[in-house]
Amino acid sequence: DRLFRQLTILALAPVSIDLERPIAVGRDALARVPASEAETANQLRYVLGLMLVRSSRYQDAITQLEQVPDRRQHPADKLFLGIAHQRLGHESEASKLFDLARAKIQKRRDYVGRWDDTEGEILAAEMAAVLGSPAN
Repeated sequence: DRLFRQLTILALAPVSIDLERPIAVGRDALARVPASEAETANQLRYVLGLMLVRSSRYQDAITQLEQVPDRRQHPADKLFLGIAHQRLGHESEASKLFDLARAKIQKRRDYVGRWDDTEGEILAAEMAAVLGSPAN
């Protein structure tokens, strides 16, 4: 759980940092997760996918993120998967994923309130930057 939180902070940081070492740590941790700990494996695949998008390794990111069950209710899932697909020229798939991310961001805002959802605001701004449109 601690490793997951640390890797997530690095993956979501809005600055350019070298993620090669954290990616290697994530891959190593994922390789050592017992089959009985599926949730831990899913958390590591998720954060590994985010880091791979940040490192412009889009196909590898898609491979990791598509293995994470859809029951997760976090906007970053669909946003980063959408970014990876967009960067590879999969515009239709990216558009669908951005719509899902937008809906999840709105759902979070409705639940926690716009002013309390800093993470949602960061993700909305990142999506707007990717799409070249103003953040809502």
